[in-house]
Amino acid sequence: MQLLRFMLLCFIWLVTMGAMVIMAPLGKHALIFSVLFCLGNVLMVLMVWLFPSGLTSKIALASILALGISARLIFLPYPVGNDVFRYVWEGCIQNFGFNPFNYSPLSPALAEIARGDLYAIWQQINHPEFSAAYPPVALLFFRFFAWLNPDPFFFKTAMIGFDIGVMIVLMLMIQQRGIWPSRLLLYAANPLILLYISGEGHLDIIQVFFLCLALYLILCRKSPATGFLMLGLAILSKYFALAALPFLVNAENRTKSFAVLIPLILYIPFMDAGVGIFQSLGEFGIHFHYNDSVTVLIRYLFSNHYVFISIFLLVTCLVWVYLFVHDELHSVYLALGCLLVFLPTLHPWYLVLIAPFLVFFPSRAWLYLQAAIIFTFPISAVEFN
Repeated sequence: MQLLRFMLLCFIWLVTMGAMVIMAPLGKHALIFSVLFCLGNVLMVLMVWLFPSGLTSKIALASILALGISARLIFLPYPVGNDVFRYVWEGCIQNFGFNPFNYSPLSPALAEIARGDLYAIWQQINHPEFSAAYPPVALLFFRFFAWLNPDPFFFKTAMIGFDIGVMIVLMLMIQQRGIWPSRLLLYAANPLILLYISGEGHLDIIQVFFLCLALYLILCRKSPATGFLMLGLAILSKYFALAALPFLVNAENRTKSFAVLIPLILYIPFMDAGVGIFQSLGEFGIHFHYNDSVTVLIRYLFSNHYVFISIFLLVTCLVWVYLFVHDELHSVYLALGCLLVFLPTLHPWYLVLIAPFLVFFPSRAWLYLQAAIIFTFPISAVEFN
């Protein structure tokens, strides 16, 4: 009876995910899409709660992995997000010999490329006045993917590959920590992941994959040096993962933790840009804000000084976590959560960073916030129209 009930829930959930794909893109039918997204979140929680108790751990994890992969295949036809066009562009111009930190898509030096086969891509790049802001690991992946196939759909497929990799690493961590397998559904069946990774194809999943792999290797204490190397790759995929570093270094692995610095050599191909490597990142971090929470109040109270106040408060929170939370995985989870709360820009897909941790630390607040991104959907509707 339990198994039949669970299978019925899975079927309804898959139909709901399929309906989201049919309603795509997000801004086309924002109200219906919001209802389906909320329903998907409710069904995900019910699937965890009503998961059959008679299955062995291996069978349960394999079943959830199969369900997760099936849903990701359903999202293959979903239109890619706008960011993916920049990924393709920045990968392609590297293969033409240009440093994306030196040249924005509007640069006259790239005009001939923009008018050629990449014109359809170039037209859809957001903020074309800015050069690259992504770290070297992301850019080198873009270059490799563009060399294989400079097509947005291919880039999205590659991101789904990283996403499946995250599920596999989470399976290993669940077995290592003795967590009940049904918790994997909080990632594998998460509508946020499906929409913004399997659907729109955002690069944040590269960071999440390397971060989860690093946590597994470091916390199992079998390969800490390799784990810190993976953490370095996570940081240079998207800098958010840097917040995890202080909480993973201890007396036992301090020497091996220097492996986190090895990926810095990946800056070498871009060094001719000098400080320009961080120019666009600084512009986005200081002058842009969207969907922020705490920083709205800080900006209101402290005006132009809000950046320094935000950094001070974030560091204060991280120090508190460092001093009073002694479980490494829990510390990283709280640290990354603090970082997201203090970001001046919080696009919905940034929450992908916290999703794997809900498998180990289920939180009503974070689950609500993931579902509450529906309040950003009307913006997509305006952009669509």
